[in-house]
Amino acid sequence: MEIIRDEKTLTKAIKAASVKAKAMDTEWQRLALSAVHFFAEHGQVGIINMVYTSLGKGARHQAMTQWLTTFAGVKPNSNKDTKGRVPFVKDKDKLVDLEGATAHNWFDMAPSKAPDEVIDFYALILKAAKRTPKEGQQTAHSDFREKVLALATAYDAEQAGATEEPTDNATADADDALSGVTS
Repeated sequence: MEIIRDEKTLTKAIKAASVKAKAMDTEWQRLALSAVHFFAEHGQVGIINMVYTSLGKGARHQAMTQWLTTFAGVKPNSNKDTKGRVPFVKDKDKLVDLEGATAHNWFDMAPSKAPDEVIDFYALILKAAKRTPKEGQQTAHSDFREKVLALATAYDAEQAGATEEPTDNATADADDALSGVTS
């Protein structure tokens, strides 16, 4: 993979990728809507499963799941032996809603949260665990604190493929969230 280091080239590439992403959203809408029509006509859920399992790793599967279960007359497959390759099955209690499927884009069903609406639970816990008591304060459950720090170290190693200590960078954004928390 080539890293783009020039700002002008990078800006141009980002804009091109944005256009492609919007085109792909539209294409997945067309494919999913076609699959729903096919299912309504032929009763074969396999084509819906093919659409879902063909989404890329970066796709918003939650949005597609909500769209399919709302409009396609399917439900999630709960059979542990088959749900990996057959994520949806016909829902006998639902009807296919072609009008609703046509009127609503799958990518609008479960919009991603804005960055400031996402809580970094790891950073919050690590910030609290690294907090030192003020002079005269006593630390309750210090053994639990040590276990949390050890778990964070193991987690960091697993995520990074390394065995180094967790860095303070992981906790930098947790200050606001913990401003009202006391020891």
